Amino acid sequence: MACGLPAVCADAVGSRSLVVHGETGLLCPPRDVDAFATATRRLAAEPETRAAMGRAARERAITYDWDAILGRLVERYRAASRGDRGSK
Repeated sequence: MACGLPAVCADAVGSRSLVVHGETGLLCPPRDVDAFATATRRLAAEPETRAAMGRAARERAITYDWDAILGRLVERYRAASRGDRGSK
């Protein structure tokens, strides 16, 4: 995703937190080789879809930059110290 490519991965808890199905990549049922093959063929056959998902994947991936993550964590600690429980 950080390289601007959509992901094809198993629809599992960890993947779901990173990949938005149909937007930044495609999620497939776990252990379903045919679904993985179909998803991969789809992206290979649809260059415009692949490019759009790739751009969205890159934008999502950069939000996982360590500086960005640290900034959000620091803001949560600051909010908690102020008693602001509504901050996400």
